[in-house]
Amino acid sequence: MKLNIKISWPIWLLTVSYWGLTLPFMSRLPYNWDAAQFVLALRHYDISMHQPHPPGYPLFVVLGKLLSLVFTENTALVVVAALLGFVSVLVLYLFCYRLWSNKLGSSLIAIGYLLNPLFWLYRETALSYTADAAASIIMGYVVWQTMTNRFRHYVLISSVVLAVAGAIRPSLVLLLLPLFIFQLSFHRRNWKLILMALGIVVVGTLAWLMPVMWLTGGVGEYLTHSRNLYSTAAASINIGAQTKLLFNTLLVSLNIILIPMVAGVVLLVIRYRLYWRTFIHVYLYAVVWLLPAVLVYSFGHFGQLGYALILVPPCYLLLIPVMQSSLDKWILRWLGALGLALISLIFLVLTPGYAHPNFFPHTRAELYLQHLARITPNLFKLNRVAIKQNDTKLTSIMAAMTAYPPSQTVIVTGRDLLYPSPANGLLIRNDELLRELSAMLPDYTVVEVAPGRDYFLQAYANQMETTYQRTITLPNELHYVVFMLDYFPSDQLPDQLMTTALPLSGTDAFYQLGIMDQPWEFAGFTFQREADKLVP
Repeated sequence: MKLNIKISWPIWLLTVSYWGLTLPFMSRLPYNWDAAQFVLALRHYDISMHQPHPPGYPLFVVLGKLLSLVFTENTALVVVAALLGFVSVLVLYLFCYRLWSNKLGSSLIAIGYLLNPLFWLYRETALSYTADAAASIIMGYVVWQTMTNRFRHYVLISSVVLAVAGAIRPSLVLLLLPLFIFQLSFHRRNWKLILMALGIVVVGTLAWLMPVMWLTGGVGEYLTHSRNLYSTAAASINIGAQTKLLFNTLLVSLNIILIPMVAGVVLLVIRYRLYWRTFIHVYLYAVVWLLPAVLVYSFGHFGQLGYALILVPPCYLLLIPVMQSSLDKWILRWLGALGLALISLIFLVLTPGYAHPNFFPHTRAELYLQHLARITPNLFKLNRVAIKQNDTKLTSIMAAMTAYPPSQTVIVTGRDLLYPSPANGLLIRNDELLRELSAMLPDYTVVEVAPGRDYFLQAYANQMETTYQRTITLPNELHYVVFMLDYFPSDQLPDQLMTTALPLSGTDAFYQLGIMDQPWEFAGFTFQREADKLVP
C-alpha cells in the first residue's frame, strides 16, 4: 500500500477537492438525536443512558474527546467523521488505480464518489457512518490484493482494519466478517497465519469491549441494555419496508451515476462472458462483500440512511469499464463533466422544504420540485440546507431560552406527537428534540412524553433517566413551561395551562410558553410540583 510518487498529483487533487467541499458545510450543532448522543458521550459516557447507545462506539468517542481539546464537541466529532470519509476517498482512488492504471480516470471516479449526496451529508455531521464507507473500501481493497498477490501481510492488515473498525462501529465486525473469512480461504493451509489473524480480531475486539462492559456496570448490565435496544428495534421491523428503504437510499444516493454503473456491469459481462469459471472468485468476492449488509439491513434493522454507506464505495468500482471505453471520446468526457456538475447540485441546491407537507409552491418550477420531492422525499434530505436549517433552529432555541431561568423552567418535548398540515391535512410528526436540547441546554430540565407510554424520559446536567410512571413531579420553584414542538394544535394543549405561541428567530418554527400555577395533564401524563401534592 505504498504510494508511488507518480500518482501524487491525483492525491493532491482529491485532497483539495474533498476538504474544499467539506469544510464550508460542516454542522455546528448536533444534526439529530444520535449526533447529540455522541456529544453527550464526550461529557458523560454511559451506555445505560444511551450516551451513546449500545454497543458503545468507544474509539469514535475517544477520538472525538481528543479533538474536543481543540474544537467544540460537535465540531470534534464532525472532524472525525470527515477524516474517515477522506480515508475512504483515497482508498477508493488507490483501488481504482490498482484495477486500471489511469490516474485521470481513477481521479474522476473518486471525485464522483466524494460528490455523492449521501456521503456528503454524513461527513458533515457528528455521526459515525463514514466509518462504514472507509472500512468497507479498505477491506475490499486489501482482500482484492490477497486474491491477486496472495501475500500474507494483507491478511494481517485486514485483521487490524477489522479490529479498529469494530472499535469505531461494532456492527462492522459482523458485516465485514464474511469478507474476512473469504480472504482467509486463500491461505487455508497456513493455520499459523489464520490463527494469528483471528487472534488480532479477537484481542482487538476485547480491547474495547471489556472496558465498555466495565463502564456499563458489568457483563450482565451491558447485555441487558443491548438486548433492550435490539428488542425495541426488532419490534419495529418491516422487512418489505426496510428493503425498499435500503434500495431507495442507494438509488437516490447514486442517482444519475447509476446509469454508467449499469453500463459498466453490461460491459463486464460482455468482456468476460466466456471466462465465468475463471472469474468465479470475483463473483463470490462481490457477494460476500455486499450481501451481508443487504441482508442485515433488510431483515434486521435499517435505522438511518447513513447505514447504506457501507455499500456505496464498492458501487463506484463499476464505473471503471465505462471510463475505459469513454475517456478518449470528447463528447463522453463532456457528458461525464456535466453529470458530475448535476450530482453536486443535489447537495448544494435542493432543499428539504420541497418535500414538506406545509410547502406551498408559488411557481411552476416549485410545483415540479414538489412532485419530485413527494416521489423521492429522501433525495431532498441530502443537502446542505438541511444542516443549515438544523443549526439555525437550535441556535434560535438557545437564544430564546435565555429569557427563562433554568431553575424555574421545564422544557417539554414529544415523541409520536402528530399534527395536521395546513396545506393538505396530512399528519406530520413533530421533531424529537430531547437529546439535542439536553446537549445544548444541559442546565435545563428537559422532559419527553409520548402517547401510550407508561414512562417518561428526563434529561438534566448531561444525564438522562427513564421513570416508569405517568406523574411527573417538578420542583416548587418551577414557573415556566416551554413546549418545544414544531407545531401543535391549540385544542390539544392542556386546558389547565395558558400558553402563548412565540416565534423562533430566523425560522418558521414556534414554541409554546406556559405559566405553571397548578397541576396539568398532557399526552396522558400529569405534571405537578412538590407542593401541589399537599393540596387536598
